[in-house]
Amino acid sequence: MKKTSLIALGLVLALLLNGCAAAAVSAVSNSAAASDMMAMESYDGDFLADTVSNKGTAAPAAAPLDNTGAGEASPYGQKIIYTAYLTITADSPADALVAAQEACAQLGGYVADSYQSANGDGDGYASATLKVPAEKLETLMERLSGLGKTDSCRLESDEITMDYYDIAARLSAARAEEEQLLVLLGNCTTIEEMLLVREQLAAVREQIESYQGRINLWDHQVAYATVELSLQAVQKTAVAGEGTLIELWSASDIGRRMSDGFQNGWRFLLNGIGAIGIVLANVLLPGIVVAAIVLGIVLLVRRSRKKRRKGEGKEPPRQQ
Repeated sequence: MKKTSLIALGLVLALLLNGCAAAAVSAVSNSAAASDMMAMESYDGDFLADTVSNKGTAAPAAAPLDNTGAGEASPYGQKIIYTAYLTITADSPADALVAAQEACAQLGGYVADSYQSANGDGDGYASATLKVPAEKLETLMERLSGLGKTDSCRLESDEITMDYYDIAARLSAARAEEEQLLVLLGNCTTIEEMLLVREQLAAVREQIESYQGRINLWDHQVAYATVELSLQAVQKTAVAGEGTLIELWSASDIGRRMSDGFQNGWRFLLNGIGAIGIVLANVLLPGIVVAAIVLGIVLLVRRSRKKRRKGEGKEPPRQQ
C-alpha cells in the first residue's frame, strides 16, 4: 500500500510538472509567434509579386507526412496556407486541362482532383485542384495564365502561426509526460500500479497522435499551395457568310428522313381517326337524345296538323 501511494503521488507530481512545462512552452511559443506576426507584411492582393516570392518562410520545402519530427522544424517561422482561384477561357478546355496538369507535375506538384465535360460541338468545361510547392506558386500561376484568357484570379491566405505553435507546444509537453510515465511504469511492482500508469499512458499517447496528425496536415498544407482552376470554352459567334451553302444529304439521311415521314404520316392519320372517335364518343349520346326530342316534337306537330285537317273535311254542309 505504501508503494502504491508513492506511485500515485509520483503520477500527480508528474502531471503537475508537465502542466507547468506545457504552460511555459505555450507562453514562449505564443510570444514568439506574436512578435513574428507584428513583423508580417499586410496582403495587398498582388500575389504574383508579393505574397509568395517575398515570404519565403511561408513556403518551406515539402516534408513527408510521417509521425516523427513534425513540429520541431525551424522555431517561430510564419505558417501561412495559400489557396488561389483561377478562371480561364480557353479554346479547348480539355487540352488546357492536360497542359495545366503537365505544368503542375513539372514544378513538383500533383493533381488532387480533376473534372471535365464536353458537348457535341467539342466545347465544354474542365476544372482541377492542383497542389504545388508554395515557393513555386507564382511560376505555376504564370504558366496557367498562358492557357487562355484570364477571367478572374484571386489568392487567399490563412494565417495559422498561433494555432500551429500552440499545438506544437502541447505536443512537446505530451511527449515529456509520456517519457515520465514510461519511467514510472518501469518502477511499478504491482499489477494495480501498472494498470494505473498504463491507463494514463494510453490517454497521453492518444493526445500525442491527435496533435501529431494536426501538425502533419498543417505542414503539408503550408508546404503545398492549392490552385483551384476552372476552364471554360470560348463562346462561338456567327461569322458573316458562314453556313450559306446547302448541306448535301447522304443516302442514309434521305432514307431515314423518308422513313420518319411515312411513320409520322401514318401516326397522324391514326391520331386523326382517334380524335374523330373521341369527339363522336363525347357528343353521340347527347346528340341522340336531342335528335329524339326534336323528332318527337316534329311528329307530334305533324299528327296534330293531320287531325285538324281531317276535322275540317268532315264539317256538315251549310243549309241554304
